[in-house]
Amino acid sequence: MELLVAMAVFVVLLGLLLQFFSGAQRMWINMEQRNNMYADARTVMDILSTMTQNAFYAERVGVPFIIEKTQPNKRENEGYDKNQYKMYFATLSRQNLPGGKLKYVTIQCGDGNDSGSGNLDELKLGVFCDKERDFEEYLPPYDLNASITKDTVGDRVRERLDGLLKNTTENPNADEPYGTILARRVTSFTITPYMRDDSGAGITSKISDKGEYETIGGGYRFSQIPYMIEFKLSLLSPRDFVVWESMTDDTAKENFRKEHEYTFSRSVFLGDQSRMSLDD
Repeated sequence: MELLVAMAVFVVLLGLLLQFFSGAQRMWINMEQRNNMYADARTVMDILSTMTQNAFYAERVGVPFIIEKTQPNKRENEGYDKNQYKMYFATLSRQNLPGGKLKYVTIQCGDGNDSGSGNLDELKLGVFCDKERDFEEYLPPYDLNASITKDTVGDRVRERLDGLLKNTTENPNADEPYGTILARRVTSFTITPYMRDDSGAGITSKISDKGEYETIGGGYRFSQIPYMIEFKLSLLSPRDFVVWESMTDDTAKENFRKEHEYTFSRSVFLGDQSRMSLDD
């Protein structure tokens, strides 16, 4: 009887000990995943900051800087943030990017279509540079090429960069020099432009001011370089993302996202003095 009692006590203690180690292991894994997520977010924000701080913009001669806010139907019932933000601009930043000193880049989330720019949860970077034979046609002077003008170059740059991002969708494991995935498990990515108000009101957000946007198919386009940009990136941990993706109720999925996602933000001051411009 004493032996049976001792064995029963030992089994209870062993069970408690195993629960302790199992809980400690789960905590360790969660902390490691969270640390990796923080490191990835810092890397993405550093890339965005460097690229935008080295933006090259010339409105009068036609070197575009475009921020788009759209509402694609694909995202509306899948628990993601309904708004999708994209940015297209020329930059002098190197950052191990292909091509020469100047190139066009885009930063955007995938559109979720099989033949499009990737999965909804992927934040992607696309590069259009002088590795392409016709790259110089997208730079002034445009009177040398009748198919591109100062007024249409923005749309042409957008189409070209969106097309390059399809390469990473068709073969995401390929060594693709013109498109790469900056972050995965993205639930929201927003770009807020701010402009300086010369009337004395300081720096004001233009994200809700429709007067500053050109209307485009359910969204708006901001077609000038801002005084300041705020980036916000929301991510889920690998474990939470698996749970979130498996949920079918839209309301529950939205609530789970808001409760478990981590949001990182970075404000980048461009100002008048940091604008590389051909206008003058």
